Amino acid sequence: MVPTEATESRRRLIVINGSIASGKSTLSRLVGAKLRRRGLAAAVIDLDLVYGMLKDDPKNDPKCWQSAIQTTAAFATALFNRGVSHVAIDGEFSTTESRDLLIGGLNDGSVETTFITLIVSYPEALRRAQADPTRGVSKDPKFLEPHIAEFKKSVAKLPPDEWVVDTGMITANELALRVVKRALNLP
Repeated sequence: MVPTEATESRRRLIVINGSIASGKSTLSRLVGAKLRRRGLAAAVIDLDLVYGMLKDDPKNDPKCWQSAIQTTAAFATALFNRGVSHVAIDGEFSTTESRDLLIGGLNDGSVETTFITLIVSYPEALRRAQADPTRGVSKDPKFLEPHIAEFKKSVAKLPPDEWVVDTGMITANELALRVVKRALNLP
């Protein structure tokens, strides 16, 4: 199905929230590519990369995370203002504060926003992290296990209608297709 002119004129933000090694970056890149293949102007913003533009590792400075979220919102706004219709942002947005900071920074409220939360078991997250040569401390079981446990606690505090997906139970490609269908209101 080809998107209609009305579909193309709507601005949509797809926020892919998840713990370390849950598949956020993979999913956001796939979603962006699938939207572009449909002829839509789509962009992807990785919150970790924005943080890295502002400060070196380790990524443990709460004030820098706030600044990265605000910068990400400003970047998404600039993209929308330049005609991009769909922006996928991946990062950890598991608190009301981080979500409010992002959405509040989008300015005019005309952007339709969908949050998707990715969860993954600790063994699968550890397997993924240790197989990724670009990862640092997230490969360490002593760091990763409590992080995953804490993230799972935050999922219980999310809105009850939040779309939560266990990425150990679905391929990234199949999930990306579902996200695109939902973003475009397709059956």
